[in-house]
Amino acid sequence: MKDFVKDPGALLDYGINWTRWLGDDLIIDSTWDLDEGIDFIHDTHTDDVTRLWIEGGALNKMYQCRNQIVTDEGRKDIRTIIIRIGFK
Repeated sequence: MKDFVKDPGALLDYGINWTRWLGDDLIIDSTWDLDEGIDFIHDTHTDDVTRLWIEGGALNKMYQCRNQIVTDEGRKDIRTIIIRIGFK
């Protein structure tokens, strides 16, 4: 699980590199589920990296962003990143 600090006023992107887990497989679908209170803007994915853009969040709060992928070979997996709202 990765942990990031984001300013409450920032609009930033965060990604997950699935290369080591995938081997020769490819990502064909990616969905994100975010805790309430942080704003999902949009997401993208390549064959081996997923990315989401978020903004907002309340100062000193922590939000989980869960990413589920489906691969070309039918595998499914979920990874979670933690976004802490604060000042760097």
